[in-house]
Amino acid sequence: CPECGGKGGRIHKSRMHSILSRADVNEYHLAQHVLTVPEETREFFQNVDNLSRLEKAAKEFAEKFYGEPEFDKKGHVKRRKLKNGVISYLHVFGDEEPGVYKPHINLHVFEEKKKRMKLDKAVLDTMRAYWLKKIRTITGNEELSVVDVHYPFRMSARKKMHAIKYMSRP
Repeated sequence: CPECGGKGGRIHKSRMHSILSRADVNEYHLAQHVLTVPEETREFFQNVDNLSRLEKAAKEFAEKFYGEPEFDKKGHVKRRKLKNGVISYLHVFGDEEPGVYKPHINLHVFEEKKKRMKLDKAVLDTMRAYWLKKIRTITGNEELSVVDVHYPFRMSARKKMHAIKYMSRP
């Protein structure tokens, strides 16, 4: 409801407190990924179950690219586990066209300050290919050829706080 979940509402205040009490913007840099959904698949994601699958795919994306490998007895990577802080936000509308359904996931990844934040084009291309594969799997649409993964990063405390507050808006 707009009263509880809207800006300044009980739910929004609780969410902001939960995030801001754990996000140390002075100790970490902030990487952000915007995982988009192609226009031709947006209708598919109007279903709650499919949105849940989208969120799960975003978690798998974060684990794949930011998770620490855990090995089995033979030395093979069994899985990847997130050690750094990651916040995922599901947004269903974009800013450019108010009222137009544009589901996308925003990921905030807290990185050690010593880590290089700029990603090479090859790394971004690998991330896009992985996300495309995930969207194809979820939707069953093997004809999809393009998705986008936007990647800005923030290094100043002021810009990190702004990004967190902006992504956490109701």
